[in-house]
Amino acid sequence: MAYSKNSRSRLTLHALTGVLVLALAACGSDDMQGATQGTPPTGRTEAAPTNSTTEPRMEDGVQIVEITVGEVFEPNRIRLDAGTPARLIFTRTTEDTCVKQVNVPTFEIGPIDLPLNEPISVEFTPDEVGDFTFVCGMDMVSGSLVVQS
Repeated sequence: MAYSKNSRSRLTLHALTGVLVLALAACGSDDMQGATQGTPPTGRTEAAPTNSTTEPRMEDGVQIVEITVGEVFEPNRIRLDAGTPARLIFTRTTEDTCVKQVNVPTFEIGPIDLPLNEPISVEFTPDEVGDFTFVCGMDMVSGSLVVQS
């Protein structure tokens, strides 16, 4: 079947619209707010830009950071020291998010379920120096672990 240039353009537009609708449905979004915020080329939705990196508090030799989970991870950029045990405490505060699980792929953590309003501790010792990602279960929302020596 031959298609005109206009027909191909309409088919492409319809296909892209369908993909967008499916992506929004997968995240449980009831509105188009996420579609207007833009998506990085990786397909992940980054948290609102911050100019700072959150430092952990030390307690009994463990680096501790509390992370609130809404539409994004907050804080979304965390500095940790390599070789020192770390505890990330995730608390999901809304049903209106696709962030219902967390993974830390580099450290082979997850997926870990994040029940509503229940703090979930993720404990590990970062043994590599670098910038690593933690992501939601759908790999769409992410944050950074900046591990230094």
